[in-house]
Amino acid sequence: ESIFEVQYTTLNRNSIAFWFFPQEVSGRWGFSPTAELYNLYGAGDTRRDVSIRITANKRYVYKYPRISTGDDNLILLRLAEMYLIRAEANARTGAADATVLADINILRTRAGTTPVTASGQAALLDAILAERRLELAFEGHRFFDLRRHGKAISKLQIDASKLLLPIPQAERDVNKNLTQNPGY
Repeated sequence: ESIFEVQYTTLNRNSIAFWFFPQEVSGRWGFSPTAELYNLYGAGDTRRDVSIRITANKRYVYKYPRISTGDDNLILLRLAEMYLIRAEANARTGAADATVLADINILRTRAGTTPVTASGQAALLDAILAERRLELAFEGHRFFDLRRHGKAISKLQIDASKLLLPIPQAERDVNKNLTQNPGY
């Protein structure tokens, strides 16, 4: 299902697993999946075991499992995301509920979990956001998804100034008309 990946080899290593794996399995364990996310995966959802593992009562990200060789490719774009982008576009433009649900449920069926049912634009957008959280976990989409849906401040408990990234100082140095975003 991969459309575009950054290629890694044992000589040009991807060190992301080092940050995700606990010390017991040669990692640093800098990031840990929450119990909430772990429990969001439904019964039979195969994505949980592909994404999250538990060792010594520690949850850790297993999406990039080759810590010893470092040759896990980093997927930047994949088919599942295209289904979810289309579902969101259709939901926002008022397509029939069944059209939106078909794109969500093709992924849920592939994952071995029950189809989702929702009706109305707000409920469909919530279902898409929930599905993106499960399907694209640990791939760097969550903040931007929450921001796009207007839920980042409440879900992440952050200040509104953190919705914008800082403008790099190097850019401000070459363009004196740029001012830093608030909060930085």
